[in-house]
Parts: sequence; structure tokens; C-alpha cells
Amino acid sequence: MGRTLGTRQRVKAWVAVIAVACVSAIEARTLSEVVAPHSVDVDAAIQSATLSAIAYCIDSIETWSCPYCKTEAMANIKPVSILTNKSTDTHGFVAVDHTANTVFVVFRGTEDLENWITDLNAFGRADFDLPLCGAKTSPATSIKVHPGFYHAYESVQAQMMAALAQVASNGGQDYEVVVTGHSLGASIATIAGLDLVCDHPYSNHSINVYNYGSPRIGESAFADLIKGPLADKLSLMRYTHWRDPVPHLPLIVMDYHHAPTEYFLDEHWDPPKGNHAVHTCDGTGEDKACSDKFDLYSVEDHLHYFDVHLGSGGC
Repeated sequence: MGRTLGTRQRVKAWVAVIAVACVSAIEARTLSEVVAPHSVDVDAAIQSATLSAIAYCIDSIETWSCPYCKTEAMANIKPVSILTNKSTDTHGFVAVDHTANTVFVVFRGTEDLENWITDLNAFGRADFDLPLCGAKTSPATSIKVHPGFYHAYESVQAQMMAALAQVASNGGQDYEVVVTGHSLGASIATIAGLDLVCDHPYSNHSINVYNYGSPRIGESAFADLIKGPLADKLSLMRYTHWRDPVPHLPLIVMDYHHAPTEYFLDEHWDPPKGNHAVHTCDGTGEDKACSDKFDLYSVEDHLHYFDVHLGSGGC
């Protein structure tokens, strides 16, 4: 599928993120000086990226008839329920693979990427007390996130829980749980993963969250929660791709901070030609040798992970 982007969209997206370049000048360093290629479950990452791409094809999910739905890798995955709330423009689906004993919760990114990137750049501070998990830590901690991300999740939370209960009642109570999403969907997926490990029936399970091109969601206490008290139950694999602009927003100077662990993809993903490095970044969430090293950005890198086209253009 072609990597095309309108000139107007490219220019506006560039204007929206150029402010990031003024925040700090990152010293140029090669990846080999700081991080080395690390063995990760690439097949699982590509599978979740493909599911995140399918989430954009909302009208084709029930019939499992979108282009990516028909690929061999998706053959054993069956949709269970569509998640949708038109008032918050939040969409996704729950699916199951009974052959792999896995249930998937997938959230769609925004269809209006141009305007959403502009909105991200204009976001205020994270000033909403996350009503999940904080009371479970000792001592109780105020964990602040941007309200828009939480309310998007909250608007489909009951639908998600009903779908998971349906899977559990059909023999899937001990299935592995994978939560995934791209862009806006990545932020919702992270909050959903927290909810599942903290306060709901799947709290006895380890939750695997695969994110692609996620914005920053909350303050450093939010990142600390994920890498601290919940590290043994919530596995966050946050993928970034080269010059993707979205992981740089909202700005660090507005007290936002990424949660670890970041897995950084090289510019091109072409295994037959040897272009397929995945770099494991440090535990800070803001590794200056990974995506944070860039101050020039490409929206096209946001739309492609592992050569999977993420966005409505993939439908």
C-alpha cells in the first residue's frame, strides 16, 4: 500500500510539531553508542500492529472483510464485539483467537490526523486525577493524565468489559490478554491495560499492551506507576518509528512524560534487505538515543509501523 500524504496535511502537521524543536537540542549520537538491537517478539508486535490497522476499518470488522483481515496472520482471529461511542469519537473492537488462547482489545486512532496533531500541540497540562490504580499503590498517589484520553476510554469501558465477560463465559477466562492501539488508540490502550490489571476481573492476569506512535499520556507519576508497582502485571511495549512526530507530544515542558519501555524502529522495515532493527531503549521512557533524539519529523513515519499501514488509507 502506497505511502502517500497530501501536501496540505504534511505542511500543517509539520507546523503543529515544529515547536518541539525549540524545546531542546539533542546531541547527535549513533544508536550503537547507547543502545543495541534487542531480541523482541517481532511476530507478536506485527500481529498487534495489523490489528491496530484493522481498527480503522470499522465498517468491515464484523464481517472480517478488510484487506488486513484477509491475511494469513489474521485467519484464526474472530471479532467478538465492536466498541464505539460517537459522542467521543472512540472506536475499537474485541476479538479472540481460540487456537492461541488469546483475547485482543483494539482501539482505533483518530481519522482526522491533521487536526488531532494540531490539538495535541495545543494540549494543556495533565490535570486530571486518574481514577484507576492510584488507590492501589502505597501510599496512595495522585496520578495525573490528560482528561481527554481517560474520558475516551471511559466512554467505551462498559462495552469492553461486557465483551471480555462474553469471551470468559465461552471458555476464555484464562486467555492471554493483549491490548493494542495506534496514535490516539495507543493512549486509550494504555489506560485500558491499567484498568484491567488494577480494578477488574482480569486483575489476576498479566496484561500485554502493544502501542504504536503513542502520545504522552500523563505526568511522571503515571510513568512511575507503570514501571514500578505494576511492572510485574502490565507489560507495556511502546513502539516508536524513526521521526514519528506524535510521541513528542504533548510537550515535556508541560510536565508530560512517557512510560517505558520504548522500542525504537529504524527508518525502513525491509527484512529481505536487512533493514529490520528494533532497538530496546532505556527504562526512563525518554531515552535521548531513541525517538527523542530527533527534532525533525515525518508524519509518514507515524502511519507505518513494521511496514503495516496504520490509518484509514489501509482499508
